[in-house]
Amino acid sequence: MESAAVAEAARSAGVPCIVIRAIVDTADITIPVCVTAAIDQDGQVQRLRLLAGLLRRPTELLPVIRLGNCFRQAQMTLGKVARLAGPSLLNI
Repeated sequence: MESAAVAEAARSAGVPCIVIRAIVDTADITIPVCVTAAIDQDGQVQRLRLLAGLLRRPTELLPVIRLGNCFRQAQMTLGKVARLAGPSLLNI
């Protein structure tokens, strides 16, 4: 995974590193086509593109909602980790 490579590079350079990951799209989730088509070159979801994709593929609405719920859960988990770690998280 990407974080393993970053952690290894940090270790090799003698730089402290901590990796915290939150999984949004588990193995049982297929990312809807309308979502992947709505992602721009910076990795951001363009809402109008997403809406246009949903108009073309209305059956993807429920999978988009499910993915959104998973994303919110991952955000909440990361927020909890940050609160529990406190400011010291950034002072490794």
